[in-house]
Amino acid sequence: MGVPIPPLKRSTKAMRTHQRPKALQRSSPVVGHGSGKLATVAGIIFCLLLLLAPLVWWPTAYNYEPFKRAFIHVMAVGCLILWTVRRAQSRSDLSLGFSTFDLLVLLYLSLAAVSILWAHNRFLSLMTLSHWGVCVLCYFAVSRHSAGETWQRRFLFMMALSVGVFSLIGWGQHLFGLDWFSQAWQPAATFINRDSAVQVVVLILPVMLVLFFQPSSFAERAVLFACTVVAIVYLLYSMVRSGWAALLVSAVFILFLSLKESRFPDSLVRVNRSALKWAALAVLIILVAGNLNPSTHASGLAEFASRAATLADIIDDPSKASTGRIPVWRNILAMIQDRPVLGVGLGNFEVFYPLYNRSVVKAGYTKEWQLTLAHNDLLQAAAEIGIPAALLLSAIFGFSIILSCRLVRISVSPQDRLLAIGIGGAIIGIAVDSMFTFPLQLTIPPLFLAVLLGILSSLASRNDLLPFRFKLTLSRKTIWALLIILLLAEVQLISAHYRFLKSDIESHYAEAAVMRKEYSKAKLHSERALVSNPNNKDALYTAGHANLHSGAPALSIPLYMKILEDYPHDPMTLYNLGLTYFHQNQFERAIHFFSLFCGIIPDDSAVLLKLAISYFNLGNLQESISRLEHALSLFPNNALFHYNLGVAYEANGENTKADEHFRTAEQLKKKKPSRLE
Repeated sequence: MGVPIPPLKRSTKAMRTHQRPKALQRSSPVVGHGSGKLATVAGIIFCLLLLLAPLVWWPTAYNYEPFKRAFIHVMAVGCLILWTVRRAQSRSDLSLGFSTFDLLVLLYLSLAAVSILWAHNRFLSLMTLSHWGVCVLCYFAVSRHSAGETWQRRFLFMMALSVGVFSLIGWGQHLFGLDWFSQAWQPAATFINRDSAVQVVVLILPVMLVLFFQPSSFAERAVLFACTVVAIVYLLYSMVRSGWAALLVSAVFILFLSLKESRFPDSLVRVNRSALKWAALAVLIILVAGNLNPSTHASGLAEFASRAATLADIIDDPSKASTGRIPVWRNILAMIQDRPVLGVGLGNFEVFYPLYNRSVVKAGYTKEWQLTLAHNDLLQAAAEIGIPAALLLSAIFGFSIILSCRLVRISVSPQDRLLAIGIGGAIIGIAVDSMFTFPLQLTIPPLFLAVLLGILSSLASRNDLLPFRFKLTLSRKTIWALLIILLLAEVQLISAHYRFLKSDIESHYAEAAVMRKEYSKAKLHSERALVSNPNNKDALYTAGHANLHSGAPALSIPLYMKILEDYPHDPMTLYNLGLTYFHQNQFERAIHFFSLFCGIIPDDSAVLLKLAISYFNLGNLQESISRLEHALSLFPNNALFHYNLGVAYEANGENTKADEHFRTAEQLKKKKPSRLE
């Protein structure tokens, strides 16, 4: 009789690979919790949200961002209400767990919220904070999803499909000149600016590439293939170099992780005959479609190559020596230096940047065109919320990339490893893009980034990389109270967004009327816009402009003053106030606002001239002469300055100098102006 052989013991590491991780057992799902109709409805609504949000637009609007934002807020809170109803029907309490990564996200949102206390324009702060708050809710919803891979794959597929659809619209705009959507910089698809569209492509394209390798039906794989190819070609059409640079870094990162993942025996990243066929077809389509040109339908790739050769100019473009990123960033650093810890308040960059417009380098911006975003999300976070917040944002990006690398190294699930590769590539791509643009300040990129981070957090929990170290238990009464709060919030959101969107539409009508010089219609539409949203800066400005040019400058003053309450350093408003008082012969008030303007933009010829004339009309000849001499030092060949300086010298009894400037004005202008202007 043989000796019984004891059963083999698995190592701790091997046991961990076959057990359900404790972190997942403690997870508290948000969307699609458990089973049931409400869970399914919530999941479907969230899928529709991801599919339709980038495609939302309005035919009579110029800026689609408010419409996309309203759609996201209402739909996302609706999903949360369905989940809360599902939880309220349960007889058990709700236990919520929080990982270290969750706390990083919550801490960043908390710093942004606290900065509102010292923000000058709290309306701008609340607009940004509300959107980030909804995106954080979406992050927790996806990261706690108990249905796991099935719903998460659906979320990713919907985002990929959405990118494919709006990229196809971009094709039509580039090749055939489709003008269904208002565009500031074509081809922008369903966005106002092609930079905004490219940021979404950069974020989702890496995920689309890895989804293609996961087991799926032929139809699903064909759709993913089509969306991926269309998105790549659209990225070429866009000519956005920051997007190309971001995707290049993302591709290198994905290649690096793919090589590491391919060492696993069950790796899904395999170069086989089927993959080579799909790749060959993709290359063929990209070469043919990318070579199309809207005018000649040929030689498109030559333009791409020429544009790509200037990739290094993203940071310091020689053709934009005064308006490039380097001069702007140097000025922003001076802005950060003044308030390094607290910042100026969330969303208030555009309120205070005019003061720093030329603090280090002359940035070349005018009263008509001022910078509203830093074109670097880290610098904008440091300027608005403080350097600690910028470091925290960097930590969130860095921690996410490290998580994706660790998942590729230890996960036993090939699907999880593949998703980690794609999400890691997406995050590093958007992190690079955010160094040159502003994806976190827009509407769609924060939402999609929150979903990707949520899925990454869920993957890490499944593989025991993010244990929940902190717990919060909610009783049934608390859940019912939360449900009531959410219902009230949904009603308030619908009401507020309806008013804001109505105001934006009326403001757009007013601006169109001003362009046609129909000032009575412009005032009517502006008044309607201000009834819905008294903080609508565009409506206030348009109403003031219409009154100023329709013979009622006195009515413009309270409108411009309202803008100054929210934007005290806005150059265009200061100029218009000075101009309004100038035309009313209130020269002392005109001098006050023109002087404030010159403190921001000291070399505007129109303002310098009117400031000198104001002093002249008040009888202060010496100050008028001094201002005109300073203006001539900046614009020595300006005939109008020479002539007006001659008038000032003549009034001061200095006829010799007056004649000299009159002759110079005649030589420059060939004839003198008939009067002092």
